[in-house]
Amino acid sequence: MLGYVLTLATIEAWWNLREVLINRLSKQERISLAFIALASLDHEDAKLTASAALHCTNRLSPKEQQKGDTHLTG
Repeated sequence: MLGYVLTLATIEAWWNLREVLINRLSKQERISLAFIALASLDHEDAKLTASAALHCTNRLSPKEQQKGDTHLTG
């Protein structure tokens, strides 16, 4: 799935991956993946990325926005 998302390189593909990760990986597996991904970045990029992720968890994905869904993701 990751290779597919990297090939498509669209925002929608990344949001779809989020749903797959939620449904297929345990909480601990997602934590480990997030940790190692952040650890692969330099400090400033890791800080900006973590901050952006934390601030978007209560926003609608692009797909949900298009459908007009009113519930929050996260």
